Amino acid sequence: MKTKLRRTMLAAVLCAALLTCSCGGDRQSVKPEAIPEDFSKSAEITLDDNTYCADLRRGGDDIWECEFTSPETIEGLKITCSGDLCTLDFKELSYTLDRADVPQYSVVALVTKTVENLISGKELSCTESNGTVTERGIVNGEDFTAVIKKGELTEITVAQNFTVKFS
Repeated sequence: MKTKLRRTMLAAVLCAALLTCSCGGDRQSVKPEAIPEDFSKSAEITLDDNTYCADLRRGGDDIWECEFTSPETIEGLKITCSGDLCTLDFKELSYTLDRADVPQYSVVALVTKTVENLISGKELSCTESNGTVTERGIVNGEDFTAVIKKGELTEITVAQNFTVKFS
């Protein structure tokens, strides 16, 4: 009986020691990184098993432009959101709709809203480890994580099946 009690106590002490020790580098709570308002980057977007490449540009409050560069089936598709409108241009076709009618879980909506959250710096939890800042927040009811290295936004993950890598 005493042996079981000793083993249980030893196991509890070891678990407590493991929980208080960090296996990774030191993590410190920090303020959100300043993401420039004139955001412009190329992105590789992966949703489930599909990968898209696009150039994203923010033209100021409420103005976003996204032009897909691959895959070939949507290459050249340009989505511009400004004010209350969203315009889709593809080859010789153009379609305009109310921005409120754009699905909230569309690739472009998730990316732009996440970057807007990062630019505002509000309602984010931020940690820094080894020169990399990780910012966490919520977009359209989904958790997101953003990785910022040397002041540059490098990656966003929303939920478990949506990632964006910036270059």
